[in-house]
Amino acid sequence: MKKIQSLKKLKYLLEIGFNIILCGDFNIVTEATDRISKVEFRELRESKLLLKVCKEAALHDLYRHLHPHTVHYTRFDSLTKTRIDRFYISHNKSR
Repeated sequence: MKKIQSLKKLKYLLEIGFNIILCGDFNIVTEATDRISKVEFRELRESKLLLKVCKEAALHDLYRHLHPHTVHYTRFDSLTKTRIDRFYISHNKSR
C-alpha cells in the first residue's frame, strides 16, 4: 500500500511540473543485461511494474542513458551479479 501511495504522489508531482530524481536500491532487474546468473532471466511482475511506471511518468534510467552499451553491476555474490541500485530522472533533467 505504501509503495502505491508513493507512486501516486510521484505521478502527481510529475503532472504538475516538478522535475524528479528517484534513486535507491530497487532490488529489481529490468533487463537481461543487468544480470549474470546461471538461472535464465525472466521478467518478473515487479520488473514490468517498474518499467510501466517509468514509461508513464517519463522517467529515464540515468545510468543507461549515460552508458547505453556498458555492462556494470551494483550487487555481487558468489553466484550472481546484478544492477539493482538505480537512478531515475525526469526527461528534461537527462538532457
